[in-house]
Amino acid sequence: MTTYVYKRKDGGTTDCYGKLEEDSCLSVACSFEESHKDTSITFIDTVKFNNWQKVCELLEKNLSSKIEEITAN
Repeated sequence: MTTYVYKRKDGGTTDCYGKLEEDSCLSVACSFEESHKDTSITFIDTVKFNNWQKVCELLEKNLSSKIEEITAN
């Protein structure tokens, strides 16, 4: 079940799954064209970036504008 849906600047959406915790590790899946960027992210300060909106904005700006899905583990 999707926890949050982020509306990207390109008009697409990013589906976010799970609950953000202080020690969350995030798995990120990009669109097919950018699939080489699928990765796990461990360096996000989830105390500062403590909600999905903030996390999505950070990753859209610094990782990829085509993120399809983020999962908190």
